[in-house]
Amino acid sequence: HTHGLHVSPEYSVGDDVFVHVMPGEEHTYRIDVPTFHMGGTHWYHPHSHHSAAVQAGGGSCGVIIVEDPRGALPKEFEDMEEKVVMISLIDGSLISRTNGVFGQ
Repeated sequence: HTHGLHVSPEYSVGDDVFVHVMPGEEHTYRIDVPTFHMGGTHWYHPHSHHSAAVQAGGGSCGVIIVEDPRGALPKEFEDMEEKVVMISLIDGSLISRTNGVFGQ
């Protein structure tokens, strides 16, 4: 499940919150970002109902970068070195309190 991207699960099989991938299974996610989408930094995480907080809080999340078209930003910004930093609080107490019940 993505945050910040304007995509439809109808056309992007990567943002369908009803897809369930069980341990040991594989699934290919594909997110079709429209060419007119604004650039930016977005994030994603699993969306298993009743366990999304445990999964995202356990570190199962990441960053998606949508680049601006060349020439869309002032040159001094386009020429800057990019550094991607994602900070996530991994709440071990939340995971231990569930005793492994969620996200199985």
